[in-house]
Amino acid sequence: LLPVALLRLYWRSRPYPDARRCWQERLGNVSLVRDKRTLVWIHAVSVGEVNAAQPLIDRLLESHSELRVLVTTTTPTGASTLEARYGDRVDHAYFPYDLNFCLKRFFNACRPSVIILMETELWPNFLAVAAERKIPVLLVNGRMSEKALRRYQYFGDLIKLMLQQIDVIAAQSGDDAARFELLGAPPERVVSTGSLKFDREINPSVFERGEALKRELGVNRFVVMAGSTREGEEELLVDTLLDLTKQIPNVLLVLAPRHPERFDNVAELLKRRDVLFNRYQSRDRSDPQAVVYLLDVMGELTNYYAASDLAFVGGSLLPLGGQNTLEPAGLGIPIVVGPHTYNFKAINDKLAAAGALSVAADTHELANIIVQLSRDSNLRDQMGQAARNVFAQNRGALAQVDAILQNYLAATKQ
Repeated sequence: LLPVALLRLYWRSRPYPDARRCWQERLGNVSLVRDKRTLVWIHAVSVGEVNAAQPLIDRLLESHSELRVLVTTTTPTGASTLEARYGDRVDHAYFPYDLNFCLKRFFNACRPSVIILMETELWPNFLAVAAERKIPVLLVNGRMSEKALRRYQYFGDLIKLMLQQIDVIAAQSGDDAARFELLGAPPERVVSTGSLKFDREINPSVFERGEALKRELGVNRFVVMAGSTREGEEELLVDTLLDLTKQIPNVLLVLAPRHPERFDNVAELLKRRDVLFNRYQSRDRSDPQAVVYLLDVMGELTNYYAASDLAFVGGSLLPLGGQNTLEPAGLGIPIVVGPHTYNFKAINDKLAAAGALSVAADTHELANIIVQLSRDSNLRDQMGQAARNVFAQNRGALAQVDAILQNYLAATKQ
């Protein structure tokens, strides 16, 4: 299947300038300048995992200058997010294909002392090579939904072997931990630490930027931020928006598709539906009659959440598992999601129980919730404050993960 994988990689990476480096590194041909520092390898698949790893990367850079950090991703968007945030303070490479010859080249080039996998990245040959070389592997922010559990159970013996090759599984919740154990992870290696996403530091400048953007978008507009939307959801949201304009004349939908390769497709959808919209990339923000603002850029999502009155978090109207709701929660923004959020169940349950998040069963209910919140600023403030409280009260995973990591780093020096 390697030729097929390479053709797919070529097709998907055409818009990105480092496409050639991506192909080479996925085949294991990575070039790193050697130095004497201990190397910690963190694998973060894409943007979501890079964001989740941010507190840990920050801690390593600030408190452990004796370490060198290599972060691998599989997507160019993950790579660009990492580059924008850290520049040359961390090394970056694309994760190699799970083939022995690719992996051995990669391991020989980087020689990690500890490997950290973010969330749920299980590759059999990769784990076998790490075990053969006696390199500790930690699965951090471990996530295992009911749907993923059923899928992994089809490969029971293989998954059990893989989990037994992981030294520590730091799960996001007790339920996640229990599911890893059901799949065969040794219970003594599984610990529930909570989610690292609660430990992200919010720069005060985000709120200043949000206020400035609110003025640009229109201080009298009711701004609904639809973040990380997936294919098929934009059509549903446009239908909802057209209904909303009858009840909220000043509504503005900021639409942020999750995948940049879909930006132009979403723009074409808006044109076909005769929806008046502005685009970020064209710097066209001048039309006050526009009802949609297409956020066709990476790296600005947090700032636009801070400029919004209400956040809808995508991947949830269709059975796609949802996206991270903690970004708007940390900013104190009331949150609405669709019914399909199994990838973030533990986090969303906490937010819903606190009154910070509403679940809409369908687009009709979504419209009703948005109308209600547009008319009740006190309710918006209550939900926003509840979201901040949940975000603040659930911090602490970083300290536990850092302590686990330091134990393994100390052992490698003995």
